[in-house]
Amino acid sequence: LVRAARSAAVHKPVAVLGNVLVGAGHEPKEIRRRVEALTRQTGVISVGTLEQLLDLGRILTGQPVPRGRGVVVVGNSEGAVDLASDACRGSGLELVGLDGLANPCQLSFRATPQDYRAALHRICSAENVGSVIVVHSPPRLRSSPEVCEVIADASSAFPDICIAAAMLGADESPMIGTGDHRVPVFAFPEHPARALGRLAAYREWASVNRDVSLEPPVGCDLDLARSIVEEALARASSGNGTSDGTSNATSDRNGNATVQLDLAEQERLLDSFAVKLAEREVAADVDAAVICAERIGWPVALKAARRDRGTRSAVSGVAIDLASESDLRDTWARMEEALGDDMHPLVVQRFIERGVDAAITIRRGRRATTIEVGLGGPVTALDEPQLGLLPLSLPDAQALVASSALGRALTDPLDRVALVGVVQRLAHLVVQVEEISCLVADPVVASVRGAAVADVRIEVREPSDRLAVRSLA
Repeated sequence: LVRAARSAAVHKPVAVLGNVLVGAGHEPKEIRRRVEALTRQTGVISVGTLEQLLDLGRILTGQPVPRGRGVVVVGNSEGAVDLASDACRGSGLELVGLDGLANPCQLSFRATPQDYRAALHRICSAENVGSVIVVHSPPRLRSSPEVCEVIADASSAFPDICIAAAMLGADESPMIGTGDHRVPVFAFPEHPARALGRLAAYREWASVNRDVSLEPPVGCDLDLARSIVEEALARASSGNGTSDGTSNATSDRNGNATVQLDLAEQERLLDSFAVKLAEREVAADVDAAVICAERIGWPVALKAARRDRGTRSAVSGVAIDLASESDLRDTWARMEEALGDDMHPLVVQRFIERGVDAAITIRRGRRATTIEVGLGGPVTALDEPQLGLLPLSLPDAQALVASSALGRALTDPLDRVALVGVVQRLAHLVVQVEEISCLVADPVVASVRGAAVADVRIEVREPSDRLAVRSLA
């Protein structure tokens, strides 16, 4: 759906009722998050009611998509013009400045058709105007054919400007004019303002994403990645274990095995897509751990096999910033006393001293593959991550990071570059290797110097041969 919707939306507007996008069976909050993700990534215009959907259709029947957020409101009813202006601001439109003309443009209730003609000509000639809302309140609550003719002439003379009308109190037809430049007529000015705001936002998305590729970034070895996963599945099906003991396999009620990749497989898989994993080694005892630390370089971190990922202490199985042999030996003793055999196999890893901890979670579901990006490490539980859907383009990855709490933590956009690259590469990895059912990278330590995965969990399983059931609910 993401690919199909994006392909269509880059060429023409696509609008749908929001709750239809994800179907039934989801909590309201989850529906909102998924709809926001889908519309953000695909350009699909989501509306809340059938009336709003029809409003968009009426505008697009004879008018172009607004070329920008700049809008001008012109009319002969001061109160209605003010209401329309407020509605435009609330819909994300910008009341742009005009040379020698106020915006909103308040015409007198005595305004003649010629007054409308002169105002519309000046307004539509401005380069920063993308759309115009004409508000007309007939003095005698009857149709004003002369004013309608002026509006139709303006639409024909300026085909690049999106024009909508609100004819208050008049028994007016739903469209003004004939041919390819018909102007939609609304009963209230709030309706066209809301629709024009959605169309202007769509135009911005289309201009950015028209030439965006969904192909994997440079440096991804798909054949190697697939072979690593196939080897892991073959090992699990044959009943063979791993040398470090960090892999385990479970089966569902249908007998389908889910395999958790071991440390070596994790490292090889991430490396195949050019994702940096902080250097680490497995240590069988404290003396081996010291040797590993000397080889990796101080300071280091110790991570037990069974650990509480939400805390950082020797008792919980995670100790960081160990700068000397004595620190390491003391920490090892405390960890062994608290965890016993559950600490093995223990990992010695290079400690990344400065950076922001991020969490990237990708899950393959029955209907969609989702990605969540947010704060990682001990504060993961305190943050609601930003949700996206796969496949993910580079602008999508940038938006995920910028709109999450990470965007506030990494205030300089340059600090986000490396993290965005990791998000994009991990997303493409899961898209391309369909056996990956779950990938959790937490934390990913990000800074201006780069981004490195400090901890990762990857689960793989044979893909289901059953076709997903389409839901029209």
